[in-house]
Amino acid sequence: YGRGVALDSNGRVVVTGQTDSTDFPTTPGAYDASFNGVTDAYLAVLDANGASLAYGTYLGGNDIDEAYGAAVGSGNLVYLTGETYSANFPRTAQIGQPQGAGDIFAAKMDPASGALIYSAVVGGRERDHGQAIAVDSANRAYVTGLSQSSNFPTTLGAYDTTFGGAQNFEPDAVVFRLNAAGGSLEYSTFLGG
Repeated sequence: YGRGVALDSNGRVVVTGQTDSTDFPTTPGAYDASFNGVTDAYLAVLDANGASLAYGTYLGGNDIDEAYGAAVGSGNLVYLTGETYSANFPRTAQIGQPQGAGDIFAAKMDPASGALIYSAVVGGRERDHGQAIAVDSANRAYVTGLSQSSNFPTTLGAYDTTFGGAQNFEPDAVVFRLNAAGGSLEYSTFLGG
């Protein structure tokens, strides 16, 4: 599945989504050239003419991992968000109380070197899902998605710190900003009724 698309400063097409293919195209120097689980998220970068694959990698653990949003920041570094059910999803930070019932991930990758710069897993006790991501000039990632977790991590002074949905039924939207290092929330709020 192709789920998210963005352009880098060279006009290359950055694509993300999910795959259950063991032969998904990866490139030399990829972060992860091997399929990991039920489904993996992926990052693919096509040249500006769509004629060649500049970069391809898996990103996942041993369960369901899906990417939905992509953004490109300074230096053509790529930011991804989605949902992980994998206890062994590659992570550099764990924020809140992710339970593996579906948690949001936000990852920053460097297609030039193949490095995973950071990967934050954010969530509460129920399902949390990252849908879209943007990045500002200070390299801070902004993520939106949904949460069914009444204990989703919010920050002091946020617009809405109280879950308004019904767990396991109707979620709230969530919006949060990660610091530039991807290790903590600068703000996080529910947005819903």
